[in-house]
Amino acid sequence: MSTKSSRMRSLALVALGAVTLPLGLAACGDAGSAQSGGPGHKPTVVVAALQAAAKYYQEEMDGAKAFGVEDGNVNLTVTAPPSYDSGVAQKQIRDLLATGPDAIGITPQPPDLWGRTMKDAVSRLDGKVISFSERTASTENGAKDAAVKTTVGYNDRGQARTLLEQTIKVGNIPASSTGKVLLAGCTADQTGTVALRLQGFQDAVKELLPQAQVVTLVSAPDVKENQDRWSSALTAHPDAVLAAGTCEPDGQSLYRLKKERGYNFALGAMELTPESISGLRDGLTTAVQSANTWLMGYTTARMLTMAARGEKLPAGFVATGGTLFTKDNVNDTEVRETDPAKFYKPLVDKLFANGMPKAAPVADAWN
Repeated sequence: MSTKSSRMRSLALVALGAVTLPLGLAACGDAGSAQSGGPGHKPTVVVAALQAAAKYYQEEMDGAKAFGVEDGNVNLTVTAPPSYDSGVAQKQIRDLLATGPDAIGITPQPPDLWGRTMKDAVSRLDGKVISFSERTASTENGAKDAAVKTTVGYNDRGQARTLLEQTIKVGNIPASSTGKVLLAGCTADQTGTVALRLQGFQDAVKELLPQAQVVTLVSAPDVKENQDRWSSALTAHPDAVLAAGTCEPDGQSLYRLKKERGYNFALGAMELTPESISGLRDGLTTAVQSANTWLMGYTTARMLTMAARGEKLPAGFVATGGTLFTKDNVNDTEVRETDPAKFYKPLVDKLFANGMPKAAPVADAWN
């Protein structure tokens, strides 16, 4: 995570089935039963991800579940619809609100269609609502009037800019280069996740490769179509010095094509996949930027539980950030994949060092 894009589309993973993972006793009662308690209160908290089967959201859900086990005194339900559908997702939220939780985390994608649902949640739960993995509005100005005031997530533009900066640096592309730089968004959306990531790429190229010839294309969220479009682009521009795409399939396609055809471009990839990890190890992928999805889910669940026990949610943007991988730290991906609690512990300790995390201005979610 635009008025029609979704992180499901941008990461281009196919959902397979619904997942509802209750930890502790199931929530019960009507919407008016939600009450905040003290430190020992066992609240009922819901964390609802965008969709069930995609790895990106599975990691968010795993993080939320991990907090539930760690806390041991929260009725936590972690859930998601089987595939991305705004109408289905909002119905699920309304049904969950009817059970009377104390606090809820939602992924309002696309946010412009979620205004009524967000207002209803805030009204029912006295503001104990977090938007995670998605902003509360498609634009920075719109967020000022959004009902939900707390966002936990990932600065797509900033993290994409960092990826391209590192790709240019590690790829040893000189500032004087006049070569071709291929940049792709996997949808044609003008706002939202894909657009912000593409802007981040363009920011980095403008600053570090001012004389480069930038070729912008639309790839695709579908894996096969994505590779076909990149194949055509690379056939037309075989001498490109850099190529990067906003979505998970882009990194996969570029790695495969570079390996098969022997291209020499520097390759920047968003999100960890088996291909991107292999690429880092064999030197074909230059850098990979991966959202801290597990940390996002953990942070959301923990903040909601703290709010349900009486602490005030901060207004603004709580950034859980991303992790940049190159050949130098590729071995760290093993810990991230097999023991995320250990991998993210330093960041968890930093975020919660003084209790409820501090929030940055909401504008930081766009810049």
